[in-house]
Amino acid sequence: MTDKNKTVTVVGAGNMGGPIAAQYANAGYTVYLLDRVPKSEKDPAYKRLVETGDRSVIARDKLEKMRKAVNPAEDIFNATLYHPSNADRIIVGNVDDNLEEAVKNSSLIAEAILDQLDLKIALASKCDEYMDEGTQFHSNTSTIELEKIKEDFQCTMNCIENDYLIKVKDIEDQKVLLKNSLILLKEENNELKKKIPIFLEKL
Repeated sequence: MTDKNKTVTVVGAGNMGGPIAAQYANAGYTVYLLDRVPKSEKDPAYKRLVETGDRSVIARDKLEKMRKAVNPAEDIFNATLYHPSNADRIIVGNVDDNLEEAVKNSSLIAEAILDQLDLKIALASKCDEYMDEGTQFHSNTSTIELEKIKEDFQCTMNCIENDYLIKVKDIEDQKVLLKNSLILLKEENNELKKKIPIFLEKL
């Protein structure tokens, strides 16, 4: 049984979602890391699904890369765990089978899927079905104005506009910064703010 106040869900196990999940795990949170189920033979991940029979193969493969990577200078998107054992705090899954469980057990949902507005709205709406009072939804994007997401998605629970940024501080050193930006709540809620970890960590 997970502690909801110390559990988050990250949807999207790519170059953005993986490091976000890692930072929460580094901070002691239990993290659900979810991605899609590969369904097309043209999908590079489909072969892995056939080989393993694992519908969560995208998230699982990402976690294994994160567990093994140790040098940010060589692999800035996977060498994000402070210690390999922090990977034990990450529960892998997929959106089709595990979204309901993950959202119901989490106090915060961070999406890091493709920057397509329709996909983000669909995911946010699906998450909203399972969110209870106090659950927060973060939308991460670098190309879509968050106001647009807010305009198209009227969530029924507490929603947060949030943007996680991964920046290369020094190209030569390939240092990684993971930062989540100023958090904006629709309504002032100090209790919610206390639950939101704000990280600025150099890896």
